[in-house]
Amino acid sequence: MLLYTHKQEKTVSSLLHFPYEAVDWAIRNGVLSEYLSLHKSEVVGMILTEYDEKKVMENLRKESYEEGKAEGKIEERALLNELTLKLLSLNRIDDLKRSASDSAYCDKLLKEFLSDK
Repeated sequence: MLLYTHKQEKTVSSLLHFPYEAVDWAIRNGVLSEYLSLHKSEVVGMILTEYDEKKVMENLRKESYEEGKAEGKIEERALLNELTLKLLSLNRIDDLKRSASDSAYCDKLLKEFLSDK
């Protein structure tokens, strides 16, 4: 259990009030006053929330990775669909069947038919 002396309690209390005072000062002095008047509690909450740069950067990296992975899957699927249509139009059913189970052969066909992509 944490026990504060009266002086420490007063210091903690004043630190917690500082963001409110800072926002009030900004409103009084015309610094983003319209926005701060409308969103005062949200802004104070953001100020009081501990910012962990390492955690934020890690989350951004993960999000970017997942987005890139999803985009890659979509692009890969589009290429495979295009290859499938091309092979079907040329009646190369055996090549299509083989490419479905042999990734190296599929890559070869992609280079052969879709090398400009």
